[in-house]
Amino acid sequence: MSTDSINIQKDMFSYDSFAQDLIKDLYETIGYKEETGRDLTVLEQNILSNMQ
Repeated sequence: MSTDSINIQKDMFSYDSFAQDLIKDLYETIGYKEETGRDLTVLEQNILSNMQ
């Protein structure tokens, strides 16, 4: 994913409250799974690695 694509996504999420809520819920769910020691899917692992 290019830097331009990431910037466009950040702009979209900053204006779209529904998207903000979805992303927030996604990160919270993945974080909870990680904290409790449950196995993460490959997609969840990828999301976590991009968050850091």
